[in-house]
Order: sequence, then C-alpha cells, then structure tokens
Amino acid sequence: VVDEIFKKFPYLFCCDTTKMQSFLGHFRKYRFSNPQILALAAQSGGLLACKPSNFVGMFDYLKINYAIKASEVV
Repeated sequence: VVDEIFKKFPYLFCCDTTKMQSFLGHFRKYRFSNPQILALAAQSGGLLACKPSNFVGMFDYLKINYAIKASEVV
C-alpha cells in the first residue's frame, strides 16, 4: 500500500521523514481500509500532509461535533 500512496501522492517524497511517518500513522488511528487510504491520498492534493494537524483536525472535528466516523467520510 505504501508504494501506491507514493505513486498517487508524490508530495510525500519531499516531506521530512518524521512528518511522513506522522501522516501515515493517522491511517492506523482512523482504521482506514487500503482502498480508503489510496482514495484519500490521491484526492487530497497534498493539503492533508502539509500539516498533520489538518488531517487530525478534519476527522476529529467531524467525529466530535457530528458523530461521523472517518471511514464514512472517505
């Protein structure tokens, strides 16, 4: 799955290793399936990895305020 993420989301090649590990670690937190991970990486346009808190904030906000799971969003 990781090589597919890089193919669909080449921005990660430019990221700091720590930032990249943080970004990829969020997939485990939200329990995304492999197809969901690939869809998110391909359609994010790089915005989600610019700042890992964007990733956390978006899904946590939906979960806390609207009771929507991250897996339902993707």
